[in-house]
Amino acid sequence: MVDNINNSTESKSETKNSDMPREESGIGHVNLLDIYGFESYKENGFDQLCINYANEKIQFKYVLDNFEAILKDYATEGIVLQNLPEVEEPEVLRFIEGKGGLITLLGDQCISRTPSARAFVQMMKKTHKAAECLVAKKIDYPDQFGIVHFADTCNYRAAHFITMNRDSISNDLIECASSSNNQIISTPYKKLILETKAEEDASKAARGGRRKSRKAPTVLGKFRTQLKSLMRIIEDSKARYVRCIKPNSDHIPHKTNQMQTLNQLRSAGLVAALSVSRNYFQQKLLLSNAIPRFQCLLVKEGHPIPKTGDFKKDAENMFGTLLSGFVVKNTSCDDRSFAIGNTKIYFREGSLQDLESRRYDVRTEAVLTLQIFFRKMLHRLRFLAFKKSVVDIQAYTRMREKLRIFLKLKAGCIMVQTMYRTKHAKAEMNSIKRNINASRIQNWYRCRRSNWSFVKMLEAAKKINRFLRRRLSTDRFTAMMSIVVEEAIKKRQMEQLVNKISSSLKAKLYDDGECGDCKENLEESLELLKYSLDIQNDYRGKLHGLKFEKDNSNQAYKCLEKNYYSAKEKNKAVKLQVKHLNKTNNALMENLNKQRKSLSTKSKELRNSNSELIDMSSKYEADKIMAEESHNEEIMKLKKIMEEMKEQHELNLKMEKEKQAVRERKLHSEIKRLEQELIDEEEAYSMSFHTMMDAFNKEAQDGEEAIEEELDIEP
Repeated sequence: MVDNINNSTESKSETKNSDMPREESGIGHVNLLDIYGFESYKENGFDQLCINYANEKIQFKYVLDNFEAILKDYATEGIVLQNLPEVEEPEVLRFIEGKGGLITLLGDQCISRTPSARAFVQMMKKTHKAAECLVAKKIDYPDQFGIVHFADTCNYRAAHFITMNRDSISNDLIECASSSNNQIISTPYKKLILETKAEEDASKAARGGRRKSRKAPTVLGKFRTQLKSLMRIIEDSKARYVRCIKPNSDHIPHKTNQMQTLNQLRSAGLVAALSVSRNYFQQKLLLSNAIPRFQCLLVKEGHPIPKTGDFKKDAENMFGTLLSGFVVKNTSCDDRSFAIGNTKIYFREGSLQDLESRRYDVRTEAVLTLQIFFRKMLHRLRFLAFKKSVVDIQAYTRMREKLRIFLKLKAGCIMVQTMYRTKHAKAEMNSIKRNINASRIQNWYRCRRSNWSFVKMLEAAKKINRFLRRRLSTDRFTAMMSIVVEEAIKKRQMEQLVNKISSSLKAKLYDDGECGDCKENLEESLELLKYSLDIQNDYRGKLHGLKFEKDNSNQAYKCLEKNYYSAKEKNKAVKLQVKHLNKTNNALMENLNKQRKSLSTKSKELRNSNSELIDMSSKYEADKIMAEESHNEEIMKLKKIMEEMKEQHELNLKMEKEKQAVRERKLHSEIKRLEQELIDEEEAYSMSFHTMMDAFNKEAQDGEEAIEEELDIEP
């Protein structure tokens, strides 16, 4: 019914060309087949058997396609293989769908009067006791058996196999559905009835007209038929496979069960193809990559590099020379160590490893040579840098020593010059001091001499003055005494006159009327006398003052005259001293000019030497800075190179360690795989295949005859 629905929904062109082959119909198809993967639970039933059976068929097709792809690759490259093995159908498929297999035995139990799952399991174990894919040992239940599939061993419980394998649709329902007015429903059932009658007629004709009961169709039988139809469609198609690997059974991300993954990869269906590849040519390279890759071996061994322009011919010459000493271990299939195709070169097991090992040795030697050269150059550069540094240090040290000696000599010269000039200046200073002291002595002597004569003259003048003063004072006293006496006399006479007048006035010699005028005249004359006396006294005082001033002025004049003469003498002495000082000053100025000239010359020389010294020191500092910068740059470059070398070396070492670890893992896995294959081959070859097949066929025939006899006996 499903096929009928699909055909009814097809396009007209597809319906029209449905009976034609796909190549002739001109219609392309893209089919996607998604099936359950291999299932294995704690308790597996009929569904798991069907799924695993379909997986075995797809697995065998996958193995066959891979095997054919390898053969096609060899054929495309023009390589002819000898003693090519054939890919046989797996034993588990023969056990399931073969003659007297699981499907047949289960179908027989389905049509039996007393069907029993335990009887089915016992019959299967008895019939296929020599089959390696059947686990013959007792498991947990009598109706339980195990099958060794390509992925894993799976234990099945056959308790519901018979019930699920029977087709539950009765003939009455089929006839009822075929009589339906809906063609979509009736057409497939009519076709089923016709096919059933045709099968019955064919079976009667094959049995010679004997009446034989028709076997009821089973689910597993229909599943086998549909699976064969599917395999035919796949064979007519260009298949592409997507294999899913289950990393772990715990459904945890970023976790890989190594053994489980390895078992899945190991059972991925490439065993036969890998055995062919291993027995013949296990590895391959492109000619355009292989020739330049192994040219270094020819150069190392002293062989010429072929350059004919033809890759195939060059590769044949080159690898024939390189692998001339390689011995193929397994010569039963092919004794060639390599085979050259149109675009690729194929290597037998161990030949490419031998070339890679020799190439690794050559490259290692070349790398060591480069490392030796590079290290030599590095050490030479370092030595030259150290040598330059040592030369610079020696030059600097010698320069510092020479500079120290020069400065020491210069300081000594300056010290000698200073000492000489100090001595010369001290001599001149002593001479000047002696001259100054002599001048002072002379001045003092002259002064003392002048002072001595002056003192004598002063004493004489004082004596004369005293004498003169005494004489003058005597004359003045005499004159004064006479004047005083005369004044005293006149004063006495005046007093007498005044007394007289006053007495006369007192005696009232005259009357008031007669002597009135006379009295007034007397009073006026008396007042005039008193006034004249007073004026006379004043003039006398002034005269005495003038005389005293005259005496003082005379004394001052004499002092001035004395000072004048002493100043005149001093002036003469000062003039003499100034003249002598002028002479000394001229001599000192001449000496000073000479000293200035020599000092200017020495200062110029000192400035020149200082400028030269500054230039030398600046040049030295610049050279030192440049040398230090160059040394620092060189050291930084060397450090950088060393760090890069160290990083590169660590990276290479890490990569080599990783490669070595990968190689070791590959080697261990390869050893394990080889050991397992060796064990499998020993187990496989330990049993005689032909004996097993004969026994199998004999037992199968006996079982079929026994079943036919039982069927014939049944009413």
